[in-house]
Amino acid sequence: EALNPLAWMLATQTDSKLRDGNEAFRLATQANQLTGGTNVNVLDTLAAACAEVGNYTEARRTAQSALESAHAAGRTNLATQIEARLRCYEAGQPFHTNSATNL
Repeated sequence: EALNPLAWMLATQTDSKLRDGNEAFRLATQANQLTGGTNVNVLDTLAAACAEVGNYTEARRTAQSALESAHAAGRTNLATQIEARLRCYEAGQPFHTNSATNL
């Protein structure tokens, strides 16, 4: 549970001094493995971390999985947020925010 918020912060903070894409990717990958690749928030974080390290192909693929999971769970607000982030990745841009969480 602690890995995802930390990975999200390291991947998405607008302040570049607080971002660390490589560490975010490492933590998000670990969280994804621990949750069996099925937790929508972890998938969303992993997509953001992939984009932060410049792997937009994987960011798009992972965000699409997160989006499908959010729709399946009826989490329409989260799905809308993931769609916006997916557009960033499709444009070759990382997603940055001041929010400490992607919940």
